[in-house]
Amino acid sequence: MDHTRPDSATEAEDVDDPDGRLYEYLLDSGVLNDVHTLAESIVGSSVSSSDVDGGGDDNTDADSVARRIADRLLEQNADDVERALDAAVRDALLVTGSAGRLVDHRWPRLVDIGPGRLARDTTRSLNALVRLPFTYDTYMGAYFRRLTEGLSRAVSVDVHFGLAIRVYAKLVDMAPDPESAAESFSSLCEATHARCLLRQRRDFGKTVAAVSLTARCLSVVCRRAASCRGAVKPAVVEFVATIAADPGGRGPYAVLCCADPTATWFDTVSKYHSSRSAFFQCLDGDRRLLRAVVSGFHEWIAEPEIPRRSDIADIAAVVRYARALHATYLLAKMFRYRSAIAMFPVKVSRTLRIHAAGISNHCLGFLSANRRCVPATLTNGLCLLVAAIAAFQPETLDSVAENAFGLRILAKVTERSATLPAACQQLVDGLFEKRRWKDTCGADVDSLTAVAATMTGSSHDEIWRLVTRKMSFLENAAAGDPDLGRRRQLLTNVRGTPLGTSTYDMLQRGDPTTCRDDFDWSDPRQLLMVSVACTTAAGRRWLGQTDAFGSLDGFVATHSRKTEVSLDPGGDRKSLDSIVRVAYSCCPSIGGLNVVLDHCCDDGSGPVITGITTLTKLYYASLQNFDGHPIPRDVLVMLWLRLVQAATHTFSSRVYTDLKLNYQETLLKLSAESRTEDQIVFVDETTELLTKLQRPLLSDGTGCATESTPGTLAGFLANTNQHQGGAWLQRVRSIIIRSDQITGTETMDLIASVGRRRFDGQLDLGAFDRKLNLTDFDVTGIRLALRYGSSVGLVAEDSAASSELEQLYSRVERRGSPWLFDCMTCTLFIASRGSENGCVEACAVLLRLFETTRYVWPPAFDEDDDRRAAFGHLIEGLLQQEQPEVYNAFKMSGVSWWLLCSGWVSDCFWGRLSWPEICRWMCLVVVHSVDYQAFFFICLAVSQKRRWLEAFNLGRFHETVFQGDFCDFRLADHAIYLEELAKKHQRFISKKLAAEFDMN
Repeated sequence: MDHTRPDSATEAEDVDDPDGRLYEYLLDSGVLNDVHTLAESIVGSSVSSSDVDGGGDDNTDADSVARRIADRLLEQNADDVERALDAAVRDALLVTGSAGRLVDHRWPRLVDIGPGRLARDTTRSLNALVRLPFTYDTYMGAYFRRLTEGLSRAVSVDVHFGLAIRVYAKLVDMAPDPESAAESFSSLCEATHARCLLRQRRDFGKTVAAVSLTARCLSVVCRRAASCRGAVKPAVVEFVATIAADPGGRGPYAVLCCADPTATWFDTVSKYHSSRSAFFQCLDGDRRLLRAVVSGFHEWIAEPEIPRRSDIADIAAVVRYARALHATYLLAKMFRYRSAIAMFPVKVSRTLRIHAAGISNHCLGFLSANRRCVPATLTNGLCLLVAAIAAFQPETLDSVAENAFGLRILAKVTERSATLPAACQQLVDGLFEKRRWKDTCGADVDSLTAVAATMTGSSHDEIWRLVTRKMSFLENAAAGDPDLGRRRQLLTNVRGTPLGTSTYDMLQRGDPTTCRDDFDWSDPRQLLMVSVACTTAAGRRWLGQTDAFGSLDGFVATHSRKTEVSLDPGGDRKSLDSIVRVAYSCCPSIGGLNVVLDHCCDDGSGPVITGITTLTKLYYASLQNFDGHPIPRDVLVMLWLRLVQAATHTFSSRVYTDLKLNYQETLLKLSAESRTEDQIVFVDETTELLTKLQRPLLSDGTGCATESTPGTLAGFLANTNQHQGGAWLQRVRSIIIRSDQITGTETMDLIASVGRRRFDGQLDLGAFDRKLNLTDFDVTGIRLALRYGSSVGLVAEDSAASSELEQLYSRVERRGSPWLFDCMTCTLFIASRGSENGCVEACAVLLRLFETTRYVWPPAFDEDDDRRAAFGHLIEGLLQQEQPEVYNAFKMSGVSWWLLCSGWVSDCFWGRLSWPEICRWMCLVVVHSVDYQAFFFICLAVSQKRRWLEAFNLGRFHETVFQGDFCDFRLADHAIYLEELAKKHQRFISKKLAAEFDMN
């Protein structure tokens, strides 16, 4: 017989030849070695040459003798050789698929497993089941029943256990549908149950493996049948029935406790509602498993004994401890859901009922008595269990506070329920006050940090309490290693809020080089932190010291290299969107815009910056060098337009950006290019952006008609004797909120009336005698302000009006950033129709009303940055309380509600509200407390809620909230809601500010 391999050509021709595949397998696999070994053993023990020839003839040919010996051997041992060859060929057929490629009804003997067959045949069939693919027919009818019955018997036999359990795992994993997977799993449960209850002594390790596989396959079924309750419920019922059988504490449940002491199997069950609800229904319907769990825990905790390594042979002690540990973790996970709490108390005997509070007390008692030398797994499980119970029964927290592990438990309680009851807040405060913050590596500090991180992540009130009452703790957290405990999460939560501005100067006491931080710029909280930090000099220094600017620049550079995409409607623009989000995070304040644009110089070779270099280069791109970037020109133009749009969302930033970039000139050239037929034709989105960016600030045009029509407020102010004192103020406040419209004339008359009634006309007009030099920024802003005044038909856009407004603007001294334009003073000029004297008197009144104008008017700006930050923080807290969906959209997008409202206020709502509503806003500031400013913002959020949430779902949230207007907004439509807010919160902002800063 020729055993040489065919050449490659022949092999290529016979790829589909079954006999060729069999031939290759017999040669390559070595299965013929068994036959060869058998022949050698026969030759060595059976015959000799003398048996063949009858004597020793020296002249006999040695080859002929060997041939005769082989023939005689085949005759005498034909049965053994034939069986060996048959086995080798059968194995080869199973592997090569020459016969019976699939496990189905065409191979009925394959599923004949168990009694009545030789062990070798059973092993061969199990090997074939492991190797061969299953089909839909494998899971059908009588064939599937014969297969599972045979596997169930094989699992109980140690010699076949390994292969049988592999087939079961394959049967569940490869099931074509959830129903088949559930049916296969039910058979596995029956097999496992049968093995656990066998009276004969079996390998305990294999029993544990069977139970472990059952738990693992339950996770597979729950995941595959998550949306098919009809399939998952039978599987869960079968599993619960299997492990609930626990005779003498040594049944399947005991084995499960040893196999999975931390109850990880329940994680997948609880992950899906269908399997979770089915599990709790089973527990409630048949409480054998619940009794086994609770009794196992109670029996051990009453007489605790932790087995040592030397006691490993004492299987009873090990099982007893494993049952208690498993019950601890299982109950801790179950108590996350009210369904589990509702099942208690549990009757474990005729005279004993176990309550949830009793379990908590047992755990606390054990932890108090055993502070050390207790396994960490047990300690953690007991803390989790107490925390889970306390989350639903806060009254148990009183006993937690006195425990040695109270802080750790409290940290886990806040992880489960971030909003603690008001009665428990004193407990938290007491725990904070009892600790010292110098032990930066202590477990107590880590637990307190975890408590603070969880609570500050869900509540602005908790951040307020932490910053104003526990600053020493926060300073300690900032000075420590951010990778320890939950410090990084805590600091990120705080620094992303307005009050975070008070934490950025903490770094100055330490070594800046040791304060490097890692930033994930895909996390909106990090972008929110950049927005807040850029508003103060300390924050900008902190961003530089921690190399946040460098990290952000690397992020922009990486995504700028990924922007080589087309602008087709189906194109991927994630990189463009990521860069634009970074720009929006830097540009909501003039300070952030200054970081990006002001520290640049264009010396002909390109802009130079010591900060965000890549983003600056993109901003300073011009028509001449659009082709000099690696980004395709049409993509770069689109990106540049979106970046300019992000940098010009307020009036001040528009003036500032135009002075730095002269972008209007580039827009004109791009518009001309888009209209030229022989040049590149831009996509519609680019053309739309060009149009928006060139559009001036215009009103809706209703201002001209309303100014000539006196409203309710004018009639009331004309009758000066109608009301006196508090009644007059109450009446005018009601008119401002409920009147249809308010004109500019009425606004000026109201300010004058307030000045006479409240200050008896004693105004310091001498403060406006000194004139200041106007900068290019001021002159440009005045020119655009006159354009806006002309659009509402109240002032003319000519040189005379410009001169008068410049005269007025130079007489009003402003605080804060020199790059923040005073739109409110210009609004007074427009409302007075260009009367300089009337504006000066109105400005004098507003200066006396500094308690309400200090947050909205640059001349009266509060010089205390902490107070301004506190005001912004309370505004965001109010939004979280009243409109949580809107607040979450802002937080998940990395947009600061405070900075957005500050931008609207700095613009005096130009281009956002209609002129009558702008006048109403001015009157609101004059006669109401600062609380009503926050209420006004909430009403705006309510009116835009649907639009903003739709934009959030579509991924266009930034453009919508920063660029959108509210010209259809009327406060009178929300008058009832505004009054409800005032009644509900009762000047809480002004009261908190007064209490915190001792404001008079």
